[in-house]
Amino acid sequence: MVHLAGRDQTRHRLDGLGQVDVVDSQPQQRGVAATAHVVRLSPDPTTVVAGRAVDSELRGHDDLFAPAHDRAAEQHLVVAGTVDVGRVPRPTKGGYHPRPLLPIGKLPTLPVTTRPALGSSLVTNAYRLPATMTVIGSYRGLPISDPQSMVSAELPLPDLRPHDVLVRVAAVSINPADVTRRAAAPAADTPTVLGFDAAGTVVALGPEASGYVLGDEVYYAGDVSRQGSNAEYHAVDSRIVGRKPANLTWAESAAVPLTTITAWEAMFDKFKLTPETRGTLLVVAGAGGVGSMLIQLAKKLTELTVIATASREESRDWAHSLGADMVVDHSGDFAANVLDQVPDGVDYIFSPYSKGNVENYAKIGRPFSEVCAIDGHPDLNLQPLMRKSITWHWEWMFTRSVFATDDITTQRDLLDRAAEMFESGDLRTTLTTEISGFTVDNLRKAHELVESGRTIGKVVVARG
Repeated sequence: MVHLAGRDQTRHRLDGLGQVDVVDSQPQQRGVAATAHVVRLSPDPTTVVAGRAVDSELRGHDDLFAPAHDRAAEQHLVVAGTVDVGRVPRPTKGGYHPRPLLPIGKLPTLPVTTRPALGSSLVTNAYRLPATMTVIGSYRGLPISDPQSMVSAELPLPDLRPHDVLVRVAAVSINPADVTRRAAAPAADTPTVLGFDAAGTVVALGPEASGYVLGDEVYYAGDVSRQGSNAEYHAVDSRIVGRKPANLTWAESAAVPLTTITAWEAMFDKFKLTPETRGTLLVVAGAGGVGSMLIQLAKKLTELTVIATASREESRDWAHSLGADMVVDHSGDFAANVLDQVPDGVDYIFSPYSKGNVENYAKIGRPFSEVCAIDGHPDLNLQPLMRKSITWHWEWMFTRSVFATDDITTQRDLLDRAAEMFESGDLRTTLTTEISGFTVDNLRKAHELVESGRTIGKVVVARG
């Protein structure tokens, strides 16, 4: 139950926020009207502000509010949750009359920071935002060497969908999917904003967003059907957002969401592995982003023997360091190199490079084995797998978000579970290259590295 202290003593409830104290204040100074709305969460008090730019009449609480000289801007501030707490009195010449407070999705939104205040309490302070944000994207698909392949632009802050959170982005990582999206960007007057993986701070909530409050630190892999994370602020469905691992930096956290989700879904949705599963798993390109997570997850959560493939010494060392039991060279005679290590073949194959390898998989795979692929090709011929009854799975981590499936929150759950594993030391970040400074030149450099096909682990661009 919410207690309103002030002129309006109505009782309300804020869904998903538990017990809250709400303070309404209608300060007037030099005839300028302003309203404030303060929400304090229990048992760990956190305060956020919504309403007009304000002065505070609450003695000792001036740090919660905007300074007086900003009143004339008449910008709105942020409030946590669905701000449907009734009607806030507004001062007029004849006294007070009620004015509805808009849902958060309709308000301009602000970044937040937390700091000690009011004794031992944590105070979430809302700061103003401009109406636009800087993004990095592409107006049309071009080679990365073309100066116009990636440009900076100003766009309005995104409108929030019901389940969305707005995140102030602190770091992003670059995946092969980012390279593909940039190269295939359609010609348009509005740029395609690039980026999937991100880590940052929640600064606004849609009316049906759940699981988060302002100031929460999160990480996620985004949605291919929406504008990307290479921006100051990014709107993303809260149901596919996970709690940022507390022991990882922004860059270390941004390195892992997409690859963790892909590896997790391949193992547990497609292969249906369990903690008791034994046998052999072949991870093609074990030093890549997904391969690096797959090796770790398989060693921690199953009884499988993990065989990784790598062609360079540094790649082989990396795969071994992540826990691979064996590392084989995938250059030259790929199938023969694997069968030299496991003459009876393997039970599971993870395939990020399927074109040209189906016949190899038919040789390597045991009867009734399974392949999970994350790359698609229109001319892929799976016929060689038939004689051994080898099952072929497709893994596309955007399926749940694009189609808003009933189990969409599975991705939030697995990211939260992964966060626990990072914090316990069962998993480690796969960040290997961090570029400081969120600029076009740095994003272009990151794309060039990933496009080379020779990166180990993940490349991340973080705000300087």
